[in-house]
Amino acid sequence: MMAAVNNYSHPPSILLWNANGILNNINELQLTLTENRINIAMISETHLTQKNFLNIQGFEALRADHPDGSAHGRTVLVVSRRIPHSPFPSHTSHKLQIIATSIVLNSIPISFASAYLPPGCQFPENVLTSFIFSLNHTFLIGADFNAKHLNWGSRYTNTRGRSLFRVISSSHAKAITTDAPTYWLTCQR
Repeated sequence: MMAAVNNYSHPPSILLWNANGILNNINELQLTLTENRINIAMISETHLTQKNFLNIQGFEALRADHPDGSAHGRTVLVVSRRIPHSPFPSHTSHKLQIIATSIVLNSIPISFASAYLPPGCQFPENVLTSFIFSLNHTFLIGADFNAKHLNWGSRYTNTRGRSLFRVISSSHAKAITTDAPTYWLTCQR
């Protein structure tokens, strides 16, 4: 378990975003972070490669890139430079990309993580459970797990949803959701 040396006393403002390609929207992201006073952004599907440099004024970008080097998947955790934090080592595999950091908020160490699990592969229950247990006792993971379950607003439950539900239950965690669908099929013309 890692903890930041300095204590941060204000509740952070958090953004969760599935970018589906971040570089085309970097100016909009910078504006959103600034205007809404966001301190932490959990961004999945950045589609960045190791050749892409992500520079967001006033923020540090912690990345978990896809191991094959191509521009798909990936996740980034964007943290305000005003918040002292201690990054955890990232986990990058074909099945899961996840990055986390620890912030001490009012003397309580809290882990914030961003994760992406691409469709078409088996849900890595053991890997995700192990990663969760490496975090601080209090944690928040913003993710696109491509997992459907009635408990978080999907119209049906799939195998991945059942796997993620087991991880959440075994970790004594809770899914924070609006109970509204998180995915809408868009029409291509």
